[in-house]
Amino acid sequence: MSYPANSSDQYPFFFYGTLRHSQENYVFLRGRTVYEQSASAHGMTLFSMRSYPVMTTGSKSVRGELMIIHPRFYYDMLGELDRMEGFNPHHPDDCLFRRELITVETEAGAAISAWAYMGNDEMVKRLTLEEVPDGDWDLFLLRQMKGTRLEKFLPPGKLEAAEKVAQGKEKERSNGMPQSSIFRWREGEGWLVLAGGGDARTQDAVEILSEVLARTLSEGPLAYIWAASDVEEADNFLAWVGELGGRTGYLMDVAAEDPEFVMQQLSEAGIIILGDGPNLESLRSALTGAAMAGIRQAYDAGATILGIGAGAEVMGYAILDGQESQRGFNWLEQALVLPNYDEQQADLMHRFLAEYPDTYGLGLTQGSAVAFLPTGAVEVWGNKRIVVSLGKGMTRSGE
Repeated sequence: MSYPANSSDQYPFFFYGTLRHSQENYVFLRGRTVYEQSASAHGMTLFSMRSYPVMTTGSKSVRGELMIIHPRFYYDMLGELDRMEGFNPHHPDDCLFRRELITVETEAGAAISAWAYMGNDEMVKRLTLEEVPDGDWDLFLLRQMKGTRLEKFLPPGKLEAAEKVAQGKEKERSNGMPQSSIFRWREGEGWLVLAGGGDARTQDAVEILSEVLARTLSEGPLAYIWAASDVEEADNFLAWVGELGGRTGYLMDVAAEDPEFVMQQLSEAGIIILGDGPNLESLRSALTGAAMAGIRQAYDAGATILGIGAGAEVMGYAILDGQESQRGFNWLEQALVLPNYDEQQADLMHRFLAEYPDTYGLGLTQGSAVAFLPTGAVEVWGNKRIVVSLGKGMTRSGE
C-alpha cells in the first residue's frame, strides 16, 4: 500500500540500495538521521538494475538499514526522497518505485513499520533482471569487483569480512540467536509481554493471548489483576480465556485483599495479567507493595507477565496522566509505553521525549504486542504495528 507524502506519521525508512550508509547516495542523508541500525525485510526478493537495486515481494530476505530521520528535516526529506526515487504519491501505479509501508526486523528481533521504496511488481516482472544473492546490495557490489580491473580498489579483506558477516547473519536467523538492542528490561526467568489493548476478541488480540497461553513454561495458575477496570469486565475476560483453552485462573483484588495473601497468590502464578481499563492511577497504586513483590517472585521463577493497555503502560519508565507524568515501575527501562497508540498519543510522546531526552517511546497500537524473553530476544506479536521513537540522548548512528 502506498501513502501520500503528507502522511502525519513520521515512520522510519528502510534503505536497501544506494541510500545505505556505505553507498554513494547516503550523502543526501548524512547529518539528517538520528538513528541507524541494520535490519532485514522478509518475504522479499532483490534484483539488480545494474547501477541500483529494486526490491519486490518474494520469498527471501533483503538486508538494509533502518533509519530514523530527524523530525526537523522529516517532511522535506520525504519530498526529496520521493523525487529521487521517481515516486508520485498521487499516481503510484505509474511509478517504477512506490513508497510503501512494510514491516522490517531489526537485529534485536523487533518488527518495525517503515517506509520502503518497493518495485512496482507489474513493471518489474516485465523486465529481465539478475537476482541479488543473499539479498545484500553491498555484498553484491563487492563480489562484482572480484576478478575485474576494479579488484585493485577493494580494501584488503573487505570482501572476506562482508562474506563472513553475511554467513553469520544467516546462521543467526537459523538459530534464532538474540541480538543487542535499545530495549532493556527486568532480568528474570519469565517473559514480559506488553500489549496495546483493544477488543480482546479480535483476531490480533486472540493471537497475542494464544501465544502467551501456549508458550509460558511456568505451570502455575493464571492471575488477573483488574484494578484498572471493574470486576464484571475482568470476569468476562477470564471467561474468554477459558473459551480459548487457557489454564485455571482467578481474579485478584490486590487493593482490598490481605497483603500477605496477595503476595502468596501472585508468587505462585504462572501467568499474571495486568488488565486494561480507564483507572490507570488505581492500577498503579494497587500494584505497589505486596502485589509487585509477588509479581517479581513469580517472574523470577519463570512466570509470564502480560500487561494489556493500562497494564502495559505502568510497566514503563513513566506514566502520562494528561499533561503530567509520574514514575512507572520501569520494568522496561527508560521507556514511555503508550498503548492504544494513535496520532494524539504520538504528540504526547514527542513532547515527553523533548523534556526527557534520555528516554524513548514505545507506541503499541490496538492488537499489537512486544514480548521480551529471558534469552534477551524480542518478538512482536499481533498486527505488529508498533512505533519506536528515541529521545535525543539515546540516538546513535553509524551502526
